Amino acid sequence: MGIKVPFYQVFLDGQLLSGITAVRIHDGAGVKTDSLEFDITGLTSEPNIDKKKCKATIGYIGGDQATFGDYDLNGLRFNEGTRTYTIIGHAVDYSNKAKAKRSRTLTDITLSDLVGKLAGEMSLKPRVADEYKSIEFKAITQTNETNLNFILRIAKDHGALAKAGDGHLIFIERGKGKSASGKSLPEIVIYASDRLENFGYDYVGRKKFKSARASYYDAPKAAQKDVKVGSGEPQLSLRNIYKNKAASPS
Repeated sequence: MGIKVPFYQVFLDGQLLSGITAVRIHDGAGVKTDSLEFDITGLTSEPNIDKKKCKATIGYIGGDQATFGDYDLNGLRFNEGTRTYTIIGHAVDYSNKAKAKRSRTLTDITLSDLVGKLAGEMSLKPRVADEYKSIEFKAITQTNETNLNFILRIAKDHGALAKAGDGHLIFIERGKGKSASGKSLPEIVIYASDRLENFGYDYVGRKKFKSARASYYDAPKAAQKDVKVGSGEPQLSLRNIYKNKAASPS
């Protein structure tokens, strides 16, 4: 097996940058949106990052490469000792729309339309996995929450994953290795001989529920009712009211 040589490029508003010494990309979920940091040297003055966007391509010379972005640049650090600027960007512009907290109740809305509404308010495009699109809510309340926190809470209720990335607000099935369009994501094999500085992993134990309870609206009887699956404690109680029994999780 030959030695793989790392490769990276950063483009600022479509222009290739020189002097890049390091690139760091974080693939986040929920309120931890995708982010990018890159180090650049050789500048004679502080760079202007206002309203700038960037992309980054990383991989190996002569091997697999992937491009990430766009990222809105919104942070800057400077190290006098090395004369290095670290520039930071996020997949969502945190300067305004994504930070706005809202309180409202939305009625008679599908999950697909809800994600579309929230995405539009953040200047993003929606992507929802097919198995979630038709879920209907009789009433669902956003209480002093940002749109990202709101959709993260809904995703948690449905065992799904929500995130903002690459200009989209994404709602997909968790842990299935598939994109929002249903395509399987490629597997990436890491070898110790790949000239990696370091690698590792974290394991976080998750609470397992023995039962779940959801509420739905029974229109003929004009009453709110509950449906329960499983038995025993701990029990997961979903706070949303679904349009009917068929629309509630089961």
